[in-house]
Formats: sequence, structure tokens, C-alpha cells
Amino acid sequence: MRRSFSRQTVSSGSCRAVPGIPGVLHVSFDQLTPAEWTRWLAEMVAWLEQKMQREQSYLARRQARGVCTPTDEAYARDAVYEHALLAFLHEMEQIQQEEGY
Repeated sequence: MRRSFSRQTVSSGSCRAVPGIPGVLHVSFDQLTPAEWTRWLAEMVAWLEQKMQREQSYLARRQARGVCTPTDEAYARDAVYEHALLAFLHEMEQIQQEEGY
């Protein structure tokens, strides 16, 4: 039996809500079809790119006002890891395309 995957609809077994964080899903990758895996990966790339863009806009506004807090510094440090993670996700997408998913 194949299980469908969606951020809105959760089929039993393929995903579960993360305790304490409404709407966040944990994915059981071994239970996803290739199409579901491809869709999940694309959603994660889109989410991360949007998150990074929001944080960069936030930091630019704060810098323009001459404000710098420990949170701002943490966002700037996190960007290094986010770029590495995004590169990894893009590489995974490339591998999927080469394998015909």
C-alpha cells in the first residue's frame, strides 16, 4: 500500500506531527515513494530558500537601522550552515534527476 504525503494531509505511518510544534511533520523516508521523496525534497528546498530570504531581509533592515543583537549575530552565523544545507539539498535533487525520479 502506498501512502500519500502532503503537508496538510498525513497518512498513517508515513509522517507524524512533531510534539510541541503544530503542523511540523517528521517523515519516515523508508516509507515514501520516489515521487513523494522528490516532492518532499522540493518543498524543503523552497522552504529553506524562503527562510533564508526572510532572514537576510530582516538582517538588512536591522543593519540599516544600526541595530545588532546576539540574535542578529546568530542569524548571520546560521546562514553559513543554511547555505551548506541548501547546496546539499540541491545536490540531492540533481542526483534524483540523474536517476530518473
